[in-house]
Amino acid sequence: MEKRKYSRVPFHAPVFVSSRGKTYAGEVENVCHGGMFVKTYGDFNAGDQVLVSVSFAEGSSQLSVTMPGKVARQTSDGVALHSPHIDTHSLIHLEYLMASNNNQREQLMTDFIDYVTSQQDRHLL
Repeated sequence: MEKRKYSRVPFHAPVFVSSRGKTYAGEVENVCHGGMFVKTYGDFNAGDQVLVSVSFAEGSSQLSVTMPGKVARQTSDGVALHSPHIDTHSLIHLEYLMASNNNQREQLMTDFIDYVTSQQDRHLL
């Protein structure tokens, strides 16, 4: 039985996870309100305090958001992180802003509207 309170949303962005004096590169695979799964090969333990830096890049523009978090679990291909600072809507909005000057704008907006609509439908049922 799944204990998940919020749905996972596919989301891909470069990320750096720092813990115990080491920094590991990876890629965000998905996010949910309050958490994310990062594909990485770091040395983590459940409960470790981490700093997570998510990078957004488009052309010559780059933006990085850093937030504290905690390791929920580690798997063979990555690490699940929990943080009250991880907000799905904000991350998707940042991704949209970074892509707003190119041809991905319409697709990102469509994806965002579909996501918000599906979340509203879930809460109305």
